[in-house]
Order: sequence, then C-alpha cells, then structure tokens
Amino acid sequence: MWKMLILSLLVGGEVVISYLPYFKTPPCPRLYSVMEYLPSSDSLLIFGGALGTTFFSDIWEFSLSSQTWSEFIPTSKKFPDSRIGFGSFSNSFKQIFYIFGGNTELGPQNDLWAFDILNIKWYEIILENLPPARYDFAYTSYIEGFHQYFAIFGGITFSGLDNNLYILNMTSLKWTLQKLSGNPPIQTRGSNIVYYNGCFILTGGFLNQKQVDLRTYRYYLNTSFWEDITSPSILNSRTYTKTFIHGNYLYLVFGWDVYMTTDAISIIRLNIESQSPKWEVFIENSDYARDSFGLATVSEYVYIFAGYSSANNENLNSIIYIDLVLKDIFEVTSNYLSPENRYSGSLSIVNGEFYLFGGKTKNKLLNDLWIYNVESFQWSKKNNLGFFPSARFLHAADSQGDAIIIWGGEDSSGLKNDLFIFNALTNYWGELIPRSSEIPSAAKGACLVSQIPLIFLYGGLTSSGISKELWIFFMGNSSYMKISEDFPVVYHTCVIIHEEFYVIFGSTYGEEPISRVRYYNFLKKKWATYYDHEYTDVNPVQGIQLMINGKIIVVGGQAWQLDPIFLIQVFAENTVIKQETLSVSVYASSYAYYKKDFYSFGGGSAIGTTLRLSIPSSHFIKISLSSICANDKCDDLCSSGTYSSGLLCEVCPKGSFSEGYGNTKCQLCGEGTFNAYYSANSNRQCYPCPEGSYSSNPGANYCLDCITGMVCPAGSKIPIEYFYENNEKSIQPQIYKGNADEDVAWYFQVSVFIVSFVIVINFVLWGKLRKSLMFWDLFEDLHNHELNFPMIRVKNKVGGFFSLVFFGISIIIIGSSLISFNLDNIQETKALVPLVIMENEVSEFVSPELVVISKFLVYGDSCEINNVCNPLILVTTNNIKSTLSKISCSMTNDKSCIVTFTCYDCSLSKGTILKISLLEKFSYASGIEINITSDSSIPNSKSSVSLTLQSSINYIFIGSEPSKFFFTLTPSIFRSESSNWPDLLTGYHVSSDSIPIKGSEFLSIDLPIASQLKLEIYLDVSLSSLYTNRYLKQDLLFALSTIIGSVFGILGAVGSFMRFFESYLLKSMDKYKQDIHINNIKNRRKILKDIFGIRDENLDIAFNSNMDLILDTDKNQKYEFSKRLLDLYKQEYHV
Repeated sequence: MWKMLILSLLVGGEVVISYLPYFKTPPCPRLYSVMEYLPSSDSLLIFGGALGTTFFSDIWEFSLSSQTWSEFIPTSKKFPDSRIGFGSFSNSFKQIFYIFGGNTELGPQNDLWAFDILNIKWYEIILENLPPARYDFAYTSYIEGFHQYFAIFGGITFSGLDNNLYILNMTSLKWTLQKLSGNPPIQTRGSNIVYYNGCFILTGGFLNQKQVDLRTYRYYLNTSFWEDITSPSILNSRTYTKTFIHGNYLYLVFGWDVYMTTDAISIIRLNIESQSPKWEVFIENSDYARDSFGLATVSEYVYIFAGYSSANNENLNSIIYIDLVLKDIFEVTSNYLSPENRYSGSLSIVNGEFYLFGGKTKNKLLNDLWIYNVESFQWSKKNNLGFFPSARFLHAADSQGDAIIIWGGEDSSGLKNDLFIFNALTNYWGELIPRSSEIPSAAKGACLVSQIPLIFLYGGLTSSGISKELWIFFMGNSSYMKISEDFPVVYHTCVIIHEEFYVIFGSTYGEEPISRVRYYNFLKKKWATYYDHEYTDVNPVQGIQLMINGKIIVVGGQAWQLDPIFLIQVFAENTVIKQETLSVSVYASSYAYYKKDFYSFGGGSAIGTTLRLSIPSSHFIKISLSSICANDKCDDLCSSGTYSSGLLCEVCPKGSFSEGYGNTKCQLCGEGTFNAYYSANSNRQCYPCPEGSYSSNPGANYCLDCITGMVCPAGSKIPIEYFYENNEKSIQPQIYKGNADEDVAWYFQVSVFIVSFVIVINFVLWGKLRKSLMFWDLFEDLHNHELNFPMIRVKNKVGGFFSLVFFGISIIIIGSSLISFNLDNIQETKALVPLVIMENEVSEFVSPELVVISKFLVYGDSCEINNVCNPLILVTTNNIKSTLSKISCSMTNDKSCIVTFTCYDCSLSKGTILKISLLEKFSYASGIEINITSDSSIPNSKSSVSLTLQSSINYIFIGSEPSKFFFTLTPSIFRSESSNWPDLLTGYHVSSDSIPIKGSEFLSIDLPIASQLKLEIYLDVSLSSLYTNRYLKQDLLFALSTIIGSVFGILGAVGSFMRFFESYLLKSMDKYKQDIHINNIKNRRKILKDIFGIRDENLDIAFNSNMDLILDTDKNQKYEFSKRLLDLYKQEYHV
C-alpha cells in the first residue's frame, strides 16, 4: 500500500530511518500558491503564497511516485521577493519554472523570474515591452509553432483595474499588447483564463472590486475578437477558484461562493464546443471544498494543494486529486501542521511529548514553541506566555520532569547569558534572574544539564573566545558559582552520570573537532579523560550525540564547518567500534532520544557533500537505535519515562515514573502524591495532593476528596482531625514563690491546733488531768485581783488552762516561723537594665543550651537517611558562638520533617540568623512551626516560644524566597544570696514581637519551575537585660530573735487575757452568790409576812435603801448588815 504511516529506509542494510510524517515535512499551510506539473520528474512544483500578512517565496517539490515532499533551497544569491497574485508557468523540456509579476511588500511587480530545477537557482529574465506592473491577473501558457507563450489579462495595476490582454513570446522575450475588439470583458481581477484551440476562455473575476460575475468570454487569437459566451443557467458566482480544460469542457473548481459566503462544494463544467454552452455540476463534495488553492492537471487527474476550508475554518496544506474518469476526489496527503524549518534549536521531552523551541531559519530567528505528540504524529503550536526568551538560536537547553531550561544563545542583539524556565503544566515561561555578582559570560553553543535545583553550564563561544568554565546555577538563591575550568569547547553535549559531569566531543579554536570526552568528578573535584580516539577526518561536531551505558553514539554531524558527515558512529574504549553510512545530512538539528529512537527535526542542510550552514533542513526523522546497536555493538536501552517489556519500550503508566536509561519497571509515586500523566521521567512529576484531598496508596494518578469533618493539607496521605494554625505559644520562667507550698504551713497549723484542742479538752473533762492543771500554770503572779492586799504567787486551774493554750499557740508560731525560714525565706526582684550597664557584671551572656526546632509540616521528601540529616539539608548560622553545636533531623509519621539545631554554651550577638535550606527534589511543606527554647538565667528554668506559619489555601511553601521568623532574645542574669543556687547564672529569655513573613508559595502545578524550601530565623538580641536577684528575707539570728520575741509576746498576751478572764470570772461568781443571798432574804421576808400578816413600810424602806449596800459589801459587812437588820426588826415588832 503506497499510503503508509511511516516510510522506512534501510541504510547500509541495517540502520532504520523513518520520515515523520510518511510524506515528509510539507510546506506550511497557505493561500494563493501556484502549482505546476513537471513531467520529467513526475512531480508537482509549488511556489509562494501567503498566510495572513506573511508572503512566501519558498519552492517545494512533491514526488507523485514516492508521495513525499522535498524543499528546494536555491543556491543563487538573487531570488524573487515573496509575493502573491502572480502568474506562473513551466518549461518541461528545459526543467525551468517561471513566475511573473504579483504583489510584494514593495507593491505590484512586472518582473519575470526563472527557477533552474537542475541547478537549484533563480535568475531574472530581462524582457521587452513590459506591461504595467500588476497582480491578481488571469494567466495561462501555451505552445504554438514550437514557441512557448505566456498570456495575462486584467488585474490590478498602479492605475487601478485593467482589462488588457498581453502575450509574452518566450523565444523573443517580447510582450505584445493584444487588440480589443468585439465584446471584451470589463476591467476585472481574480478571473481565470485558459488556452483552447487557438482561443482563450476567460471566466469569473471581481467587477469594480465589489461584485463578482460568473461571465464567460472567448478570445480568438487569429482575429483578436472577444465573444461573450456566458451561460444562461443560473449559478452562484464564485471567486478564488481555478479553471482547467479537459476534453471539450472548461472546469471550474470549488472556490468561494459569494452569495452563500462559504466555500462552493461543487465542481462545475462548461462544454465550450456547444453552440449554447451551459454550466453543469460535475461533482459535489463538501469534505474537500476549499478556495484560494493551487492547481495542476496530470492527464485525467487534477491535483489541488493548500487553500482555505471555510467548513473547518482552517488553512490547508494537504494535497487532493480529482479523478475525472471516476468523478471522485481522493486525498493524497492529509493536512499537516509543522514548525518552520530551522537549525540550532532545541528539542526537549516532557511526558512523552517533544517540545521544540527557537532556532534560526534562513532569514530570521525564532522563539516559537511547538509540541509533537508521538502517539498522534501531530504537531501543535503553543503561544508563549509569561516572561519568555527572545528569538534565538544555538542556546543551551535541557528538561527535567515538567520543566524546560533555556540558557544563552544568540539573538538579534548578540550573545546572551539569560536563563529561562518553562512550566509544561501551565505553559508559562519565567526568567531566572541571578542575584550573584559573578555570572557566566554570554555565549552560544554551550551545554546545559538540569538537576533541579541545580543547573550546570559548560563551555560555549563568548565574545572573548571559547569558554572552558564549568558553572552551577543555584535556583534556591538565584546565584551562579564557577566551580572549575578544563579545556575550551563549543558545540558539545553534556551529561551527568552519578557524581560525574561528562563533556562529549565538540570543537575548539579554528573549528577543530575534538575527539575526546572529559569528565569532572564532583567529589574529587578533578578532571579526567574518559575517551580519546585522537584525530580522524570524521570527528563529528553538532551531530546527534548520546552516551548510553558507557558507549557514545553519534549520528551525522559536520567537520571543520566545511563537510557534512554521512556516518553513524559508535565510540568506546578510545576507538570507533562501529560505522554505518547515513543517507541524510544531520547536523545542528533539534533532537531527543525517546524509547529506543532518536528524533531529529530540522538542522543544517547539504547539497551532495557540500555543507550549507545557514540553510535549514525540513526533515523530521526517526532513527532506530536498535538497528544501530545490531550485533551487540552498543546497548539500545529504553529512555527515561519508559521501561523495557520484551524487545519493546512501554511508557510508564500514570502514577509512576522512571529516570535514566534501561529501566525494567517504573517506580510508583509515594503516598500523598499523584501523577496524572503517562511517561513521567522524573520523580519531580509526583505532585502533592492539593489541599482538601489525599492519597493513601502509592502510584495514585488522582487524589481523593478529604473526608467530611477532617482536614487534608497539601500533600496529605491520610485525613487528619486537626492542623496547625497561625498562632503563638509561650512558656516562660515563673515568678519565684518559694519552695514551700502554702498548704504546708496550713496543714501544720491545723494539725497543732487539733492536737492542742484535744489535749486541753482532755485536761478539762478528765478529772485526774483536771486536778493537775495547776501544775502547768505559768501565770502564778497574775492571780491577785484585790487591791490593797499583799501579792501572793498562786497557781490555779485557770492559769493551767491558759498555759496549755499558750503552749499550743507557741508551737504553731514557732513551727510556722521555722517553716517560713527554711522554705520561704527568699525574696526575688526583677528589673530590665540596659545591656551596657550589665557589662560590668558579666563579660558575655551564655545559655547552657539553646535549641531551635524547625518543623516542616507535611514535608515532601525524605528529610533523613538512616537517622542522619539528608546531605541536601543545609543549616548555616552567623553571630553564634558555642563550645558545641549539632544538627539532627527526623521524619514523623504524619510526614513532618523536624530539623533540630542545638547549641551548647551558646552566646548570641546582634544580627544572629539561622538559615535552613532544604535542597531535596521535593522540598516543600504545607506549614512551618518554629520553637526556640533557651536556658534562662533562672535556675532549672527554660524560656520557650513556638510560632506556626501556614501556607495559603491551595499553596505550598517552596521556592527561592525564604519564610522568615522573628524572635527577640533578652539576655538575663541571675544573682542569689542563698546557697541553694549558684551565685551567678546567665541565659536568654525568648519572645516574639513580629508576625512571621511567608516565603515563596506555589500551586502544585507550578512545582516544575520551583525548587528548594528556605527558612530564615532571626534571633535579635535585646538592648536591655533582665536582672533577677534572690536575697534572704532574714538571717538565722534575726529569725531566732523574731521567734523568741513572738513567744514572749504571746505569753504576755495570753497572760493578760487570762487575768482579764479570771477577773471577769470571779466577779461573775460573786454576783451569782449575792443573787442567791438576796433571794433567800426575800423568801424569808415573805415567810415572815405570811406568819405575822403585817407589813411595815419602814421596814420596806429600810430594806430597799440598803439593797445597794448589799451588793457592795463583803462577807463581814454583809454579816453586820444582817445583824442590824435583825435588831431593827425586833425593835419594830417588840419581839
């Protein structure tokens, strides 16, 4: 079957080269092109046309036998300007193609150019009697009397529309203006004219630049007479169409239906031999309807190229043909969108698709971006978004995951050293602007290797010569660092294998090809030679190069910028172990290796063995590495993003990836991540689940929605009930309250009171003990209550009772005082003192232990390796002095990475900063928690502050800008008079007065261009210091004095109270006795009254008048009073 998906050629019997598409790269879609048939080569020749405002001057050939395209790149320095609306014809005997007139950027022309097909060159033909310059005219060619003629009619001139007929004799090279007689057409443009039996047939065209009329005219060459033969049949007028003669019929093909404002779907014809010709429909076909196309006839076949399809609103570059016998239409080549031909661009692989960027055509630089899908065999163009590179070529490029890196090259302003990164997920470009003062010189032809967050550059041609420098760009801090130098090289390739950076071939001064491969060992920091076969005539430069499993495969290339190399070579062990002939020229192309094949687009071209450095090729080819590596000369390993399955390479399924060559299986993305694309070639393509989702199983290609009521921060592997919020927690030393608990004294006092109470009650209630109360009496001298009587030391039970009370109170007072002295005899004072004043107290403030714990919540990478921090986690400090410091890392079950910095005997200065850089591939976090804990100067006390910073919704922390936390550390000094603590201690009190500042945040889809997680912790030392002093409230002597004084004071107080109580008690007893005595008298008086029945008022008066005296008399007085009262009674009643 002549139509096949891929045309394969066996070169040297082994190497398989396939063209993509099978009909090779066609001309780009266009309108208004011309097409001529070349019988000698059985091919179709296409020239010019336009797309939008772009005019073309390229010339192509389509072979009808091989069904393939090829482009003619003229060897002449002069060639016609790009144009539209021109006429064309060919001389099949001389193999010459002609074009005349048309509209260029400079306006209408009347020049005649000839293209020599055999010599691939243009030349202009000088003519006589030139007609006015014009375009959009009708034209045809014919042979009569062994002479070839070219005729034109109408068109647009500088003076407007024209209706003159001119004929060019190609033998005499003279134009002749034909006479107008009969009924000539009016001035028109866009009409069609054909030659038939000594006549011209003219049809269609624009009238007055507004209307279109489907009128038909015949012009008789022998009589110079015009005849109107317009068909009376009613058909819609059409333009942008083509006509041809076959048999007795004039055919009008498709075109633009003016009244329907769409493409006409019919091919109509007119029998010009008929006396009353009428248009009739020959074929109707809406699938292939178009306008503004090129047309050529080959016997009963009519070929149509390009044009515009209104049905699909699409510009075309397909070829179809009409079979006039079968009355049907067939497709020869499908519509195929392809990038412009170019050389020195770049081709990168992302998810099994090829990204073509930049390069140079013959006349211009490019910065367009095209994507080729291997499965559909189709190209698609992407619009550049964001901060994209200028148009350039010879730039360095590499891809990793979903990111493409572009550096340097040459644009219209000269050499460049700018750096760009492209995110294939968002289709956005970004520029990586360096912050370092030292940067590589602008260069072209350098090499680049991406190991995000590191980018390596080597060599290239600078304005001062060829570079020999190896540079690293750190994406984390946007800085360059030159790490080494070796030999000057340009147009080379680079690769990193394990810990070694390889520089493969290239050229040096004088365009001399280099035959060696050098490598730099990052650990040993030394260069060494890996391969060197010395000089040969076929040392390749700018070919396809691949180092795989220790062997170097080179396809094509050029030498000395003079000769193309038509070889495929395999290098190993300082020699060429295999060579095969290459049928096509391949150098300075944009290429990539995928599965087991090389894909190469464009590049420089060659004619025979002559190099054409500035002429781009249109080839897009696939070269089988398996055919190159036949007979085990090399290893056809599967590329990254694929794995081997038998003899084939299969793409990694969604949720997995493979890195490097020769994978037998793909690795699964970890928990909490997912990958939604096939053929992932980096673990950087395992993206964290967005906020609100989770992935609990490895190898996920999508994330599950979070469970209602649970929380799923970005990167979650399981839903959780709680996530950290942006808040502050602080733990500070407490105000000193003594070591004694207030309850101790309370318990002691209550206990003594209860015991004392029980003892006293027993003494009071128990008879034997009550009798001994007088023995405990301490107040012998306080029992005398009568005045003017001698003082007698007397013990009694009341004194004993109050002595027991005194003993209880004294025990309570003495015990409480002793407890207070032993346990609460410290007074603490605090004061903020300017730091300069404390310099006399201490020379340096030192914290025995300062701990900074940085917790990166839901961290994306490993954090640790065998309980040791990953080497890609860097911690740096400044203005910190210590006797010992250490760093430890740990990974928690909830995927949090904890980095702990511990500083012993730590002293801080002004402007202390702790910086943490996490450089792992998946260094990102959903939140950051910082805890600063320091020994304070207060003994056995620490000062601790924790701050949490959470990323914005749907974002994660990653990127070059660090998150910043701010803490204030106040120096503190401790002094003590007590031997319980050291006399002098220092430390720091931690506080936070500022809100943390978020660093770089990115969405998950932005991770291809983001790397590194950075944190900066600012430890600002306060200008004031906290002075704490603990002193004794009282010393032992003072305490004893206080206790003794208190005891005697209590003794006096109890004695006074006892004396008052005892006095009150005696008085109460006396009154009680008097009351009893008076009551007895009253009773006796009543008895006397009852006995004698008399009452003497004098007796009552006497009695009442002496009552007060009774209350104040003592016992003797009472006796005398009673005696007198009795005598008075006897006297009154004569008893």
